[in-house]
Amino acid sequence: MSKLKRILLLIPFILTSCSFRGDLPLIKNGDLLYSTSDDFLNNVRLVEKIETIDTLIKADEKFIFYISSSKCHSCTSFNPILNETIINYEMEVYYIDVFEKPNIYLTLCQMYPSYFLTIVATPHIYLVEGRNGSIDIENRFYETKILFENSLKKHFYETNLYNFRDINNLKSFINDNKELLVIYYDKTNSDAIDFYQEEVFPIINQTKKNIAIIDYAMMDENSQNETSALYHINDSSSLSFYLYNEGKLNKSLTYNLDKIEDIKIMLKEYS
Repeated sequence: MSKLKRILLLIPFILTSCSFRGDLPLIKNGDLLYSTSDDFLNNVRLVEKIETIDTLIKADEKFIFYISSSKCHSCTSFNPILNETIINYEMEVYYIDVFEKPNIYLTLCQMYPSYFLTIVATPHIYLVEGRNGSIDIENRFYETKILFENSLKKHFYETNLYNFRDINNLKSFINDNKELLVIYYDKTNSDAIDFYQEEVFPIINQTKKNIAIIDYAMMDENSQNETSALYHINDSSSLSFYLYNEGKLNKSLTYNLDKIEDIKIMLKEYS
């Protein structure tokens, strides 16, 4: 295992991670349902700026953070194992190459000292539960696919939530489901975050029906433009719900104080 040698003098060496409740819901990457590529880098979200991880944590998102290095032989061996697991379980994985982007990772260690270690052996996997902390999967579990999958199953349970960043994949998903609830969720809006986490997520997390979540901020420009036109999204949009039947939009509700009870009823009826 190679070591990340760079250390920020202002960051204490953390040997323990904060407490973790376990049983993370597994929010799937819906775009992978329509991906024909088996290329590892096409199936992970490359972290190129601090804000990517910082925003996810502040929005109380659950995700896998993969620390790797292009100069690490063990990473090269582990990548196919992780890639197959990503495809089989449609996991949401954020990836950083600490050889190429050491300052990003070390700054995150400074911002979240109880989440991430300043010195890690690569490859390294963190399970991040938003504002509730993180846990790291021991390196010994990376040796085989069976060991790795078994270690993940101790902390994850599946949901029927699918994140979408590609509008064409979302359209295909809508057409493939007889009934589907689509949620547009602006993770930068504090009011939307609070309502989603406190009122929406507990309901949709229990449903057996599929739910598609539009991750607008992570879409490319073309998908953003087409999504904005399709759902009339503008600067004031924060949280909206679209109910489809047989591929056709049947009902829509946009979050505001007057619509809270209507939204709850809609969610419970769908669930």
